[in-house]
Amino acid sequence: MILNRSRSFKANYFDRLYTFSHDPFENEASSYEQAKLDLIFQFLSLEPYKLLMDMGCGTGAMTVVLAKKVKQTIGIDFSQEAIAIARQRYGNTPNLDFVVANLSEYKP
Repeated sequence: MILNRSRSFKANYFDRLYTFSHDPFENEASSYEQAKLDLIFQFLSLEPYKLLMDMGCGTGAMTVVLAKKVKQTIGIDFSQEAIAIARQRYGNTPNLDFVVANLSEYKP
């Protein structure tokens, strides 16, 4: 799903980054990102949440892991390229959807 939104130079900048690398910020191999994810899981209750929205999800590497603890997950990013990578990788995950949107304009 791509929502109508105004494209800014920032969105275009991120689109270009993701065109050249599927992980331009090296989040997937980052020990910091893994530690952050471990900390998030410590704060999540044992009972699954109904909905999680990962705002600025990029390529969805963290989103797909969080989806294991949630009934429905939505990853949102304004980079069409990042969302295309996320959909290619994790599009078959049943409780996970990715949306291209400007967060200031997004309405679920």
